Amino acid sequence: MAQSRSAASRTGNGSAPPSAEQLEEQIAQLKSDISELAKTIGALGAHTAGTAKSRVARTGDAVAALPHEAVNMLRTDIELLERKLKAGVKRSPWRALGLAAGAGFLLALAAKRS
Repeated sequence: MAQSRSAASRTGNGSAPPSAEQLEEQIAQLKSDISELAKTIGALGAHTAGTAKSRVARTGDAVAALPHEAVNMLRTDIELLERKLKAGVKRSPWRALGLAAGAGFLLALAAKRS
């Protein structure tokens, strides 16, 4: 009977189950890793937003030569797009972070290949 208890208390790989302290340490490490990942993704999102903003600014300078009415229409469209983007990020921040991380991953792969 003692044999069946010790066998039942072991995991599938034959080792003893982790103690509560070990589980707490692993959970604390996971929390720390998730926090660092969120910071990294946030920095990536901020960098992506900064890049997009500078690109829009450069485009705005090039558009300055267009007639006044066309410039106003373009500004309105850009402001609408910016509002939609901000609303989407506020509505689903984890999705936005995931998309930013995915985009960064794809850009890194493309940069690595070239």
